[in-house]
Amino acid sequence: QFEQLERADHERDLLRVRGSLRSISEDVATRVKDYAHWDDTYRYLAGGYPRFLADNIADGWFADYNVDVLMFVDRDGRALWSRVRDPETAAVVSTPPALREQLRGVNLSNVGAEDSVNGVFWTAYGPLVYAAAHASRSDGSGATSNGFVVMGRFIRVEAFSQETQL
Repeated sequence: QFEQLERADHERDLLRVRGSLRSISEDVATRVKDYAHWDDTYRYLAGGYPRFLADNIADGWFADYNVDVLMFVDRDGRALWSRVRDPETAAVVSTPPALREQLRGVNLSNVGAEDSVNGVFWTAYGPLVYAAAHASRSDGSGATSNGFVVMGRFIRVEAFSQETQL
């Protein structure tokens, strides 16, 4: 009987963890699509809006938008700009080369224009829930021609444990 109670507790914990991860993943996917399906981003990736970052990614953006990783990739797979909010210091820093390569390797070949691809991978900062989407104009036209946007959120073990009540 004790083993059955233990098993039931573990199953309940697993359901809470899965639910929390799903919620984080859906939130990051919504946020990346907000930026990917926007005329300003589309123009930036095409080279037609050089002030895009200054106009749209101000100090505090990462904290306000609840995102730890942001990267813009052009049609040739080059990272035009990428930054990471360090989970320990909250400082926004250049994306380490290994993480930048992981993010550039996200496969969008089977993803529709309105969809995103998301997942989790391990980084030097810990687990990262990420989402990526093709850039398009706000009306949905032009998808896949200019590049893509990647966003991510690090899983902080302490906060995650509290959220899932583990």
